[in-house]
This record gives sequence, structure tokens and C-alpha cells, in this order.
Amino acid sequence: MPLLTPLRSCPWLWFTYSHLFQTVLLATLLHLLQTLSVSEGHTFSTELIREGFIRIDAALSPTAASKLRQEVLAVQVDVLTQCSSSSSFNPESFYGTEPGRTNRTDLLLPFDTEVQNSMTELFVSGGPLRSLFEELVGPSGIFYEMAAIITSSGADRQIIHPDLPWRDEAPLYVCFCALQDCTLAMGPTSFLPKSNDLKTRQIYDAGGSGVDDMLSASEVSTPCLKAGDVVIFDARTLHAGCANTDDETTRCMYNFSFRTTAFLGDLGYKGSMRSGYDGKINLGDVMKSADEGGQKLGGELGDGLGGWE
Repeated sequence: MPLLTPLRSCPWLWFTYSHLFQTVLLATLLHLLQTLSVSEGHTFSTELIREGFIRIDAALSPTAASKLRQEVLAVQVDVLTQCSSSSSFNPESFYGTEPGRTNRTDLLLPFDTEVQNSMTELFVSGGPLRSLFEELVGPSGIFYEMAAIITSSGADRQIIHPDLPWRDEAPLYVCFCALQDCTLAMGPTSFLPKSNDLKTRQIYDAGGSGVDDMLSASEVSTPCLKAGDVVIFDARTLHAGCANTDDETTRCMYNFSFRTTAFLGDLGYKGSMRSGYDGKINLGDVMKSADEGGQKLGGELGDGLGGWE
């Protein structure tokens, strides 16, 4: 108290002292939050590496998820309209790995408003996805996929599969973000925990009865995500989209991935991304855009197609 009395008697000194205290306190709190974020990201990465996948709830707000779903469906309508109205239209520019699949589509997305807003929210400074991907792939990690997986009633269950040939180190990490509450009838994705290891892959690649025996003995996890929840997985992990038997609801899921720069060869798996964005954006760009409040990631790349839309 005797120390503060002369400060209070001098308003300028008291203001300076108070301002300095507040500045130090704010810096301390920010440092603590950043430390907690890094620690949380490390915890998530440890679980992901061990289990092959991880669920993080509420990574995106339900409002943002709903707006992105509406935008995805609007892009789908535009593409279908183009398909029906022009014989020269090439749908493969707009679809991913299997454009001809019945009731199951990988729709390649442009960096439109709601995609940009969602990426800004998902990779906000201090958020769990940002710290997790920073640890997994680093700022130079290549943005490898950006699409929406859309399934409607009648979509068959996928065969259990990894996304790419075996690599000793995980070269690719994939994020599925639910854009609506998902039920079992809508066909969520099933994962085999701890299947991102060499022994499991050797059994899988050998085929035959060994695969059936392994699958019969394996634990299966089928997370039913709420709008804005995400699953992030090592692309070597065995997984499969379940059948969509819901007669009333089209399921939309935002799908993106980052690959490490440690392995720059052919992954044996072409990412679902518009060709104009391919290899042009990295995690550092995504984080910078989020820090700047959503500066358009596509920039001069536009719609990723050279002019459509």
C-alpha cells in the first residue's frame, strides 16, 4: 500500500503502472492459451498416431456448417445443370476419384464465401485443428484435397480400404467435417482402430481369407458426428463409408487433407481438388488467411478451373 500511494497521487504514473500491468497480464494469458493449444494439439496427435484417427467435437460452429452445406448443394445443382445443358461439358473437372458412383459423389469445391469462412473458423489461432496439423505436417504441408462427399439414399457401403499404398511414415492426413447431424442410417464412416500399421497392411494387401479373419476380429468404430464435428485420420487407416438408407436426407461432408513434404513422390492416390488449386496452397497459407480474417485463399487462382462459374 505505501508503494501505491505515491502512484495514485500522480495520475500519469498511475495510468502508466496500470497499463503496464494490464499489458503484462494480457501477454501472460495469451502465452498460456498458446501453450495449452500446443499441448492439446500434441495430445490429439499422439492419439491419432496411435489409433489411426481421432474425433474432435465442435471444430466448426453449427451455423457455419449449415451455411457450407447450402453452398455445397448449390454448387452441385450448378454442375448438374451444366451437365444437362451442354454436350461439351466435362463433369470430371468437378468430381473426384469416382465421378460415376451411384448416389455417392466427391464434389470438388471452389474457394467460395462459405468454404473460405469455414476454413478461417477451423484454423483459427489457438484452435485444435491448427495446432494438430501444424504438428503433423508443418506450415509447408501441402493442401491436397478440398471436396464435399455427398451421399443420398441408396448409396452402397464401401469396401473397407486405405486411401493409399503403404508408406512407412504417414504422408497424408485427412479431415472429414460433418455439415449436419449424422445418423447411422445416413451412412457415417467406419474406422478400424490401429489399422495404420505395417502388420495390418500386410494382411490386407495379401488378400484372401486372412483379410476376412482380420476384419472379423477387429474392433470397428463408427462415429456419428454432429454438425461441425470432425474426424481426422491417417490416410493409411482402414475405413469405409457406410450405406445411406435414409430416404429423406442427403448427407454432405466437407473433406480436406494435407500431405507432408517429407515424401514428395506419387502417393498412388490423386487428391480430390480442383486442378487450378493443386499444389498451389499450403498449411501456412491457410493459417495466414485465418489470421487475416479470411483473406481469399484462392486469390488469383479464382474458381480453380480457369473461369467456370
